[in-house]
Amino acid sequence: LLVQNWFYGLAGGTDAHFFAPTWSLAVEEHFYIVLPLLARVGSARSRVIACLALIVLSPLIRLAIGAAEGPAAAYLWSVARGDAFAWGILLATAPQVWPAFYKQVRPAWAFVAGVALLLATALVIPDHGGRHDYLFGITGTAFSAALLTYAAISGAPSLGRFVRMLEWLGKRSYSLYLLHMPVLGLTFAALGDHWPRVETSFDLSLVGLACLLSGALACVTFHLFERSFVSEPRPRDTIPSAAPIERVA
Repeated sequence: LLVQNWFYGLAGGTDAHFFAPTWSLAVEEHFYIVLPLLARVGSARSRVIACLALIVLSPLIRLAIGAAEGPAAAYLWSVARGDAFAWGILLATAPQVWPAFYKQVRPAWAFVAGVALLLATALVIPDHGGRHDYLFGITGTAFSAALLTYAAISGAPSLGRFVRMLEWLGKRSYSLYLLHMPVLGLTFAALGDHWPRVETSFDLSLVGLACLLSGALACVTFHLFERSFVSEPRPRDTIPSAAPIERVA
């Protein structure tokens, strides 16, 4: 029923830890249910305003949920993740309100800013579910993802290698996301550790090995299973002259 994220939030965490990545798949499906309703309400300008309001309010919503139900609910519940979806809708809607959006906002700047913000969020604000994480950590991650997404879909020639890397990862992201935690846990368990951690250089090397194994296994599952269910677009279905956001849509 894709409601495990709500149960995990009420329970204060995940029971089957290595099955835990499915919480975000539940949130994703909830977004797919609500999005068609949002897309048909109001003008493009009103949607932009609504997205900006949601981006501002989402950290406060997480603070309220965290105070009432605990940090797990504030992290896992769908209503606490509105800013991530709002950034995506904003990227899709902004060119309708600002036609020169993709010409005047330089993708290279967005790429540099996105990487810098992602590093700052990971290194400076590791609050592990506390107040700073609700206000800045999750928000910073969502904003950096939006900047990197814009850089990828803008079609800038200087970012061609970056875009190809994202395309490769994107095609395998479903398997990679579901498999990375089980593979990480089993890699540590093979050496007698019941919980993955990074306390020594050897632990760090195990994490690197788990990343390689996860990537390799994701490639196998992508080619053996996923491609059977995904049809590639035929050449006549593509529109090379379309704007970048139209190609993404």
